[in-house]
Amino acid sequence: MIYFLLFKEFFKIGVLSFGGGFATLPFLYHISETYHWYSVNELTQMLAIASITPGPVGLNMATYAGIKTHGLFTAGLASCAIILPSLFIVIGISKLLKKFSDNFFVKSAIYGLKPASCALIASVARRLLKTSITAIYAR
Repeated sequence: MIYFLLFKEFFKIGVLSFGGGFATLPFLYHISETYHWYSVNELTQMLAIASITPGPVGLNMATYAGIKTHGLFTAGLASCAIILPSLFIVIGISKLLKKFSDNFFVKSAIYGLKPASCALIASVARRLLKTSITAIYAR
């Protein structure tokens, strides 16, 4: 029963948490308060560890929460549960893109997304550079 509940909760997190790993925190607080698999204090420790370990924060949080819940098997189960919704969405979108790859609107959207993504990356790089330069001169 606990395996089903764990899988259900982390699958729900995978479906509903858009915006990165920190978007999973409200769901993880809810799990802590509802099931008492880990305390809120342990959740803050999990966040600290998940932030410094390599990989996506949400996946690291799911793995760590699974370990705190019932060990290594539940860590794998929670990790799979949080990844599966994204996997299904990516497979579905790729099938749709393959089906409609010759569509004018799809081609136009992809054509427009390329410079937009470059501009977003350049904007982040500019902001990071500005922050770094001001931090250097502030010393």
